[in-house]
Amino acid sequence: MINYEAISCDSKSVKDNLNRALAEFYLLEIFSVSDCYIGEITEILKKRSGDRLSIISPYKIFYRLAESGYLIEKNKRIAPDGRLRLYYTITESGRAYHSALLEMYSCFSDGVKIFLNEKDNSHE
Repeated sequence: MINYEAISCDSKSVKDNLNRALAEFYLLEIFSVSDCYIGEITEILKKRSGDRLSIISPYKIFYRLAESGYLIEKNKRIAPDGRLRLYYTITESGRAYHSALLEMYSCFSDGVKIFLNEKDNSHE
Protein backbone atom coordinates (compact mmCIF):
# COMPACT_ATOMS: atom_id res chain seq x y z
CA MET A 1 0.00 0.00 0.00
CA ILE A 2 1.18 3.53 -0.76
CA ASN A 3 2.13 5.75 2.17
CA TYR A 4 0.51 8.98 0.99
CA GLU A 5 1.84 10.92 3.99
CA ALA A 6 5.40 10.33 2.75
CA ILE A 7 4.68 12.04 -0.59
CA SER A 8 5.44 15.76 -0.52
CA CYS A 9 2.74 16.98 -2.94
CA ASP A 10 -0.98 16.98 -2.23
CA SER A 11 -1.24 13.28 -3.02
CA LYS A 12 -4.93 13.01 -2.17
CA SER A 13 -5.83 15.51 -4.88
CA VAL A 14 -3.53 13.73 -7.35
CA LYS A 15 -5.22 10.41 -6.56
CA ASP A 16 -8.66 12.04 -6.82
CA ASN A 17 -7.76 13.55 -10.20
CA LEU A 18 -6.54 10.21 -11.53
CA ASN A 19 -9.69 8.46 -10.30
CA ARG A 20 -11.86 11.19 -11.84
CA ALA A 21 -10.07 10.85 -15.19
CA LEU A 22 -10.65 7.09 -15.21
CA ALA A 23 -14.15 7.03 -13.71
CA GLU A 24 -16.03 6.32 -16.96
CA PHE A 25 -13.62 3.49 -17.67
CA TYR A 26 -14.16 2.03 -14.18
CA LEU A 27 -17.93 2.03 -14.58
CA LEU A 28 -17.90 0.56 -18.07
CA GLU A 29 -15.44 -2.11 -16.93
CA ILE A 30 -17.78 -3.08 -14.09
CA PHE A 31 -20.79 -3.29 -16.43
CA SER A 32 -18.78 -5.18 -19.07
CA VAL A 33 -18.46 -8.03 -16.57
CA SER A 34 -22.02 -8.14 -15.22
CA ASP A 35 -25.25 -6.20 -14.82
CA CYS A 36 -25.60 -4.31 -11.56
CA TYR A 37 -27.53 -1.55 -9.84
CA ILE A 38 -26.08 1.88 -9.17
CA GLY A 39 -25.75 1.44 -5.42
CA GLU A 40 -23.27 -1.41 -5.68
CA ILE A 41 -20.80 0.28 -8.06
CA THR A 42 -18.52 1.74 -5.37
CA GLU A 43 -18.33 -1.55 -3.47
CA ILE A 44 -17.53 -3.55 -6.63
CA LEU A 45 -14.79 -1.06 -7.55
CA LYS A 46 -13.24 -1.20 -4.09
CA LYS A 47 -13.39 -5.00 -3.99
CA ARG A 48 -12.00 -5.57 -7.50
CA SER A 49 -9.17 -3.08 -6.94
CA GLY A 50 -8.11 -4.42 -3.56
CA ASP A 51 -9.41 -1.21 -1.95
CA ARG A 52 -7.06 0.95 -4.09
CA LEU A 53 -9.63 2.68 -6.34
CA SER A 54 -12.73 4.66 -5.48
CA ILE A 55 -15.40 6.93 -6.88
CA ILE A 56 -16.91 9.30 -4.36
CA SER A 57 -20.24 9.64 -6.17
CA PRO A 58 -20.76 7.43 -9.22
CA TYR A 59 -24.26 8.77 -9.95
CA LYS A 60 -23.25 11.75 -12.11
CA ILE A 61 -20.90 9.59 -14.19
CA PHE A 62 -23.46 6.80 -14.41
CA TYR A 63 -26.21 9.11 -15.67
CA ARG A 64 -23.85 10.69 -18.22
CA LEU A 65 -23.02 7.21 -19.56
CA ALA A 66 -26.73 6.30 -19.63
CA GLU A 67 -27.64 9.53 -21.46
CA SER A 68 -24.95 8.73 -24.03
CA GLY A 69 -26.56 5.33 -24.64
CA TYR A 70 -23.73 3.29 -23.12
CA LEU A 71 -25.84 1.86 -20.28
CA ILE A 72 -29.53 0.97 -20.30
CA GLU A 73 -32.10 -0.38 -17.85
CA LYS A 74 -32.29 -4.15 -17.89
CA ASN A 75 -34.73 -5.33 -15.23
CA LYS A 76 -35.80 -5.12 -11.62
CA ARG A 77 -34.78 -7.93 -9.31
CA ILE A 78 -33.99 -8.68 -5.71
CA ALA A 79 -30.46 -7.54 -4.84
CA PRO A 80 -28.18 -9.27 -2.30
CA ASP A 81 -29.50 -6.83 0.35
CA GLY A 82 -33.03 -8.24 -0.18
CA ARG A 83 -34.43 -5.08 -1.77
CA LEU A 84 -35.93 -4.72 -5.21
CA ARG A 85 -33.37 -2.90 -7.40
CA LEU A 86 -33.25 -1.65 -10.98
CA TYR A 87 -30.34 -3.31 -12.78
CA TYR A 88 -28.54 -1.84 -15.76
CA THR A 89 -26.53 -3.39 -18.55
CA ILE A 90 -23.91 -2.16 -21.01
CA THR A 91 -24.94 -1.62 -24.65
CA GLU A 92 -22.95 -2.48 -27.77
CA SER A 93 -21.96 1.18 -28.12
CA GLY A 94 -20.93 1.08 -24.45
CA ARG A 95 -18.73 -1.93 -25.17
CA ALA A 96 -17.16 -0.11 -28.11
CA TYR A 97 -16.53 2.98 -25.97
CA HIS A 98 -15.12 0.77 -23.18
CA SER A 99 -12.74 -0.86 -25.69
CA ALA A 100 -11.61 2.56 -26.93
CA LEU A 101 -10.99 3.74 -23.36
CA LEU A 102 -9.08 0.54 -22.58
CA GLU A 103 -6.89 1.01 -25.65
CA MET A 104 -6.28 4.66 -24.72
CA TYR A 105 -5.44 3.73 -21.12
CA SER A 106 -3.08 0.94 -22.24
CA CYS A 107 -1.28 3.30 -24.62
CA PHE A 108 -0.97 5.96 -21.91
CA SER A 109 0.16 3.44 -19.28
CA ASP A 110 2.74 1.98 -21.67
CA GLY A 111 3.99 5.49 -22.41
CA VAL A 112 4.48 6.19 -18.71
CA LYS A 113 6.36 2.90 -18.28
CA ILE A 114 8.62 3.70 -21.26
CA PHE A 115 9.18 7.21 -19.92
CA LEU A 116 10.16 5.89 -16.49
CA ASN A 117 12.45 3.24 -17.97
CA GLU A 118 14.16 5.80 -20.21
CA LYS A 119 15.47 7.74 -17.21
CA ASP A 120 17.98 4.93 -16.74
CA ASN A 121 19.22 5.33 -20.34
CA SER A 122 19.12 9.12 -20.62
CA HIS A 123 22.60 9.68 -19.21
CA GLU A 124 24.45 7.18 -21.37
